[in-house]
Amino acid sequence: MLNALYYVPMQFVGFYIWSKNMNQETHEVKKRHMNNKSRITCLFSMIILTLVYALILKKMGDAMPFVDSFTTISSVIAMIISIKMFSEQWWIWIAVDVFSVYMWLCNFMSGSENMATLLMWAVYLGNAIIMCIKWEKEIRKVEEK
Repeated sequence: MLNALYYVPMQFVGFYIWSKNMNQETHEVKKRHMNNKSRITCLFSMIILTLVYALILKKMGDAMPFVDSFTTISSVIAMIISIKMFSEQWWIWIAVDVFSVYMWLCNFMSGSENMATLLMWAVYLGNAIIMCIKWEKEIRKVEEK
């Protein structure tokens, strides 16, 4: 449901907003950082929403409610931050991917045959690290000018 009702529509929103904020020379989106107030608000929102959703998942019998809750809530927030072209999205995606790799590794070690899903999240983690480095370098270049 998260993919169908949130990610797919948000991709179109993101495409529209990013297309309006492209650097005409490089044809890349104009990358930026959040201010400290926004970072703190984002962090506290993730913590509070993760705890609330984890309690709901726990009552529903989720095997890893806090990890599952963190990855879901943080993914939603990261997508919003992504659309706003903030580099901090990549730090959140890295955290989501680390927890997802952990969650799927535990699942795999308990006898599940979800190796493909585990590998997918490991690739996502590698991509997030590469993109985080790339975005941070590009922002530094712009700030130095």
